[in-house]
Amino acid sequence: ASDVYKRQLKEDYIHHQNIFNYSFVRQLMKQMNKNLNDSAIKLWTILVFQAWYKKFESYIDNNL
Repeated sequence: ASDVYKRQLKEDYIHHQNIFNYSFVRQLMKQMNKNLNDSAIKLWTILVFQAWYKKFESYIDNNL
């Protein structure tokens, strides 16, 4: 997987959030390396969610 995905989808942060299954994310990253387009779309969706979540994480933690 590209460095962007590796930086943004770190195992410890995924576990901390308890939203995504890291084994599934890791599997998608491996599949993306094999140029399986479906996995790239799924990873992109997770990556965009992670960016949104990081931006609003303190608000979410304080208001939920």
